[in-house]
Amino acid sequence: MSMHSINRRKVVIFPALLAFAILASCTRGIEWISDARSNCHVELPADPPGDSISYEGDCVNGFAHGKGIVRWYLDTALQAVVHGNFAGGRLHGACETQYTHKDGDSFTAEYRHGLLHGNFHRKYYWGKEYQAKFANGELNSAVTIRWPNGKRYEGEAHDSQYLDGRGTMFFPGGDRYEGQIRNNRRHGKGVYYWANGDRYEGRYINDRRTPEGRYVSAGGSEYSGELIAVDSSGKAKIPHDSIQVELELYDICEPYLDLPLLQSFVVYPEAGVRANQEGQIRIRILIDEQGNQIEHITEAEDFDENFVPLFSEAALKALEQIRFEPAREEGRYFKCWVMVPITFRFR
Repeated sequence: MSMHSINRRKVVIFPALLAFAILASCTRGIEWISDARSNCHVELPADPPGDSISYEGDCVNGFAHGKGIVRWYLDTALQAVVHGNFAGGRLHGACETQYTHKDGDSFTAEYRHGLLHGNFHRKYYWGKEYQAKFANGELNSAVTIRWPNGKRYEGEAHDSQYLDGRGTMFFPGGDRYEGQIRNNRRHGKGVYYWANGDRYEGRYINDRRTPEGRYVSAGGSEYSGELIAVDSSGKAKIPHDSIQVELELYDICEPYLDLPLLQSFVVYPEAGVRANQEGQIRIRILIDEQGNQIEHITEAEDFDENFVPLFSEAALKALEQIRFEPAREEGRYFKCWVMVPITFRFR
């Protein structure tokens, strides 16, 4: 057996075996992994970054105890390095993890008896950051998420990917949304403030406002529903939510796209409004391992042929301001195709 070969088994720890008070209530099996050289055990996480480990540090009765370093390997390739404090083989106290492959993320966290307990801060290699507090393995506070383009979210969330509950989203251009969110979409009561002083007050359903809401312009004029307002110069004023953005996935390809942010960047072409043009631009996008868009294929539905280039340009300009979080499987990022339909409807 090589130095990094896996030695993985179920072990039940009883007080008679280890004199660690924190494990005295352990009556169910815990899954462990051991360093083949020292036979020192550490707790196997639910989503291990590799299939074998080496351990450097104190080992008491066959279990990591005190300060130690765990290195995770997939076959013989180093995947992650964990610096932490251990008690009876389980993380207990401050911990720092660095994923070492080319798309490596990192995080710092506090644990108690193997469960997240205290501050948690994750940095994704492409610039996103996630901060929260946990208690006994459960999220115990509002989260703060920052994106490299300057966007920020403060509020409730299911995890680092899915915003759920009530919160405030700050957009790079100065817009912000305060209200209810479900699965990353505005859903429920909320207020959207535009940087120019306009605001919408009302209810959202799947990221679209409802007709009973109220739109108030910076100048004080008001209207409700999906009606088109006209300013003093006669220029059509399109409700901000007349554009709907979606994401369609293929097979196991599941990159993350901030749909509300993309929607805020799409501009309804004025010439299309005057010509009563409505329809959908569907953009097939190849996303690489860093979240970059490296190829676009566009198609249009319902628009007059002469207006297709105008609406396609509006959609592509918005996409230029967006970065995807790349698709990931088993700790590896990979290229994949997605479809982004952008619908233009102003009435």
